Amino acid sequence: MKKLLVWELTPACRVWESKVAAMWRGIHGLTQGGPAKWGHPTTIPTTTFPQGIVLAETWDPDIVRQAAAIEGYEARYIFQSSKYHQGGIVVRSPNADLGRDPRWGRTEECYGEDPFFNGTMVVAFVKGLQGDDKRYWQAAALMKHFLANSNENDRDKTSSNFDERLFREYYSVPFRMGVIEGGSRAFMASYNEMNGVPMTIHPVLENVTRKEWGQDGIICTDAGAMRNLVTSQKYVPDFDQAAASSVKAGIGQFLDRYPDAVRGALKKGLLTEAEIDNALKGNFRVMIRLGLLDPPAMVPYSSIGREPQDPWLAEKHKSVAGYSTRRDQNGDTGIKSSRASLLECVTAKVCGRKRRGPTNDRQFFRGYQTKENHKGGAITRWAPSEIKGSQ
Repeated sequence: MKKLLVWELTPACRVWESKVAAMWRGIHGLTQGGPAKWGHPTTIPTTTFPQGIVLAETWDPDIVRQAAAIEGYEARYIFQSSKYHQGGIVVRSPNADLGRDPRWGRTEECYGEDPFFNGTMVVAFVKGLQGDDKRYWQAAALMKHFLANSNENDRDKTSSNFDERLFREYYSVPFRMGVIEGGSRAFMASYNEMNGVPMTIHPVLENVTRKEWGQDGIICTDAGAMRNLVTSQKYVPDFDQAAASSVKAGIGQFLDRYPDAVRGALKKGLLTEAEIDNALKGNFRVMIRLGLLDPPAMVPYSSIGREPQDPWLAEKHKSVAGYSTRRDQNGDTGIKSSRASLLECVTAKVCGRKRRGPTNDRQFFRGYQTKENHKGGAITRWAPSEIKGSQ
């Protein structure tokens, strides 16, 4: 098993890398290609939904569940289709962090600042993405970023400091709900420290998430997080010790490759093969739940990918995207629209007219999005006259 972790180019490693290690982003639609080359080489126009913070404004977990179900289906389709055959079916979503400050660069990905509400939306996303089968998953939901990651400046070295009560009753709640109620068995450790200890090697990974919550699947680092232990956080003196500390803490996958560091840790006696095997068990449990080690005839999702039409061109996928974008079939109703209407009334009263920001009608494309996502039926912005979905 150690060969899988240190990324030696063996057949077993290639199976692992292609089937599970190839994880893709999916906060509001599966990312395949684009400026950041996620899921390269082909950029694919999958169905795109509103960002997480906008989905939260619907106050409707079922909308989140439907959007995630479509995302999971499209991930499985691209992975198994002979037309594309790329990507993976471990999806780096949802973002279970709490949005503590709008200046934080991931605020748009999360569901807000309330732990129970966020947890409810996280559970809906996980259940939708992973599917309804009792034995197998359609795709695996890898939550991120555990824990207290909502700081922007120097996030690779700052420490989020709080007491046990805040840990139990606030910051960890969405993750705990995602594991226990949603069934997620994968999450990413965050860059930051918690009470002075980097999350990449924090004892809560083992003592709380595994022993208390029953998270027996993947725990991975964020990109470059193992390197940060030496460079920015200066918590350990070298990469060999960083690799050993990470594996012993429960990390079973690095998002980047450190074969020399793992081999060095083994050679120096800082790490044993038994410890590597133990860290890797969770990775294989996820593979089993995805049906990757069983005959296709046993897996209910194995037929996905044989359809004559790409799923993002289907009316069902377009309708869910449209419905998740609008307020309701007729315009403004419910909790969200009542608050929005009240705000518009107050603004009109005070300012004499409704106020709209200068970027209201503009679209921006960054590393996790691409213009191709707006083609081929993947609709992201709807005019009222274009909305035709069913509830």
